Amino acid sequence: MILFSPARSGSTLVYNILNNIFNTNITKTHNIISVNSNVIITYRNPLDSLASLILIDNPYIQPSQVDDTLLLRKLNELRKNGLDDIIKIFNNPHPLFLKYEDFRDNYDYLYENISTHFNVYIDNTKREVINNKFSLDNVKKQIKGYKSFKEWDNKTKLHGNHVSKYGGESYYKVFFTHNHLEKIKGELNEHIKILGYDEEVYTD
Repeated sequence: MILFSPARSGSTLVYNILNNIFNTNITKTHNIISVNSNVIITYRNPLDSLASLILIDNPYIQPSQVDDTLLLRKLNELRKNGLDDIIKIFNNPHPLFLKYEDFRDNYDYLYENISTHFNVYIDNTKREVINNKFSLDNVKKQIKGYKSFKEWDNKTKLHGNHVSKYGGESYYKVFFTHNHLEKIKGELNEHIKILGYDEEVYTD
């Protein structure tokens, strides 16, 4: 089983949920390896992924501190870590695609889609255990001792600074300035449209 996603698209949460459902090896990657029915793909509004990618290095950075050099470097990092790959295979019918905005606050969305795709039954007891173990509050407790994103747990793949204050939906609108957004839209126009976020991004 392969779990692929662009960076900062919720794959660590899904990885841990999958590990608690299946007794199998799961490869978690930000670069597409293959495309078949054993591949799970998470994706997210690229602008929110980008904001989150900037914040993992410095959770206290202010928009005024994000200069063009930093913005371009992080844009390229995001593109190399899955964003360019996903637009090549987004319409492939075989993988299970999971949208971050649909599962972040609704684990039942994950259970139902995983259950249907893999034809497995996930009972309520197991769901409750997973919900509790990987609730936002408990994840924060698990990473509390890590000082930076460079420190992480090998089993859960949870890093320091893993939970961002910009972890919700459309927080890029709060984080980025108008000038930032114009540059980002110019760089990621194709990605935004293919992933289906153009209505939100271009009607602001």
